[in-house]
Amino acid sequence: MKMRREKKVDVLVVGGGPAGIGAAISAARNGAHVLLAERYFFLGGMGTLSLVAGLYTQWSGERRILGGIVRELMDSLIRRGEAREICVPMSASPGVSSSRTEINPEAYKYLVEQRAVEAGVELLYGALFSDVRMEGDRVVGAVLETKSETWEVDARVVVDCTGDGDVAAFAGARFDKGERESGTLQPISMLFLAGNVDVERVFAFWASEEAPRRLRAACARGEIPMPSMALHNPGWQRDIIVSMSRTACDATDSLDLTRGQIAAREQIHRVFEFLKVNFPGFEHAYMVASSTQVGVRETRRIVGRYTLTREDVIETRPFPDAIALGAYPIDIHRAEQNDVFFEQVARGDAYGVPYRCLVPADVEGLLVAGRCVSATREALGAIRVQLMCMAMGEAAGAAAALCSREAVQPGSLDPALLRRALRAQGAILD
Repeated sequence: MKMRREKKVDVLVVGGGPAGIGAAISAARNGAHVLLAERYFFLGGMGTLSLVAGLYTQWSGERRILGGIVRELMDSLIRRGEAREICVPMSASPGVSSSRTEINPEAYKYLVEQRAVEAGVELLYGALFSDVRMEGDRVVGAVLETKSETWEVDARVVVDCTGDGDVAAFAGARFDKGERESGTLQPISMLFLAGNVDVERVFAFWASEEAPRRLRAACARGEIPMPSMALHNPGWQRDIIVSMSRTACDATDSLDLTRGQIAAREQIHRVFEFLKVNFPGFEHAYMVASSTQVGVRETRRIVGRYTLTREDVIETRPFPDAIALGAYPIDIHRAEQNDVFFEQVARGDAYGVPYRCLVPADVEGLLVAGRCVSATREALGAIRVQLMCMAMGEAAGAAAALCSREAVQPGSLDPALLRRALRAQGAILD
């Protein structure tokens, strides 16, 4: 029989992706006793387990819009030679945000773990969230399943950084999912790392007029799953990360996620063989690694005290309770058209994300951060990227620590108090 363990903490963070990293470090630095529960045996989320190594966006034109923990971690990787920042002229790449930081996933994996430990975060790996602990409409903890024990964790505040909004859904919080009329979700993708690549030749050909022609023709023939791709290289001489797969999938359904994982893996092996024959520089390449888990763009979006909208993003609206700024465009992968829809934010402008988007409308004791926050599908297409998730996590973690210290519920926390705490951490809020 599996043993049971009881645990009491100030803040429980469920999920160790970018939002969970930001939340756990921020809460611990604000004096809370923090337990971070992660189902895998490392942190990082999409940036590590899924090899999504291009992180958008610290800048809008020449204006820095993300500071705090985001800046700390990205600057540290750059100083170590494990990342590079790329600024993209808007006219040259319509729909692409003006900056991305390309990281070495292994270096990132180690760095974020060390920073969490240094902050005093208690880590629990191999921990799968299985149920929520409730008192009325208030979340008071969670049940976690590990190999050896069932953990019953009591927490003054729980922060849901699962990406899929699992804790919020189990707690009975209302949520939306996918496109309003059809319920269609953005497709999932799997990436792979190729070795022994002539990187200069690959990028030179990728920039040519011939490359998109070959991709479109191959996609029309059914050889590859999509007519475009993304390449990421943080400075490696012979390695490159390739993103060029997509398949429909509901990542909250275990059977469908299994099917999607199998389909995506079959796709990347077809893509790899195509690149070896058709892309100069890939002739002698071999596959080093593939995503441990497919990259998931969209599942649940909780109904919060405020719902961020397309108009808020495109019109770059400010908010008195903004806890982060963003400039990444609305970016929706459309499986039915096999393309990507972009709607760009003006260069140099930024939109705010209100604290109220992190607070469920009808559940107490809980905050959410990452791609499960309260937003319309269009707005989520802008704020679901990793660095924005980390910034939202930093805010949720600081808020959770303040709620624990002041003995208030997240919905009653004074946003001005939170914004002062975030500014003290280097966050940029306006």
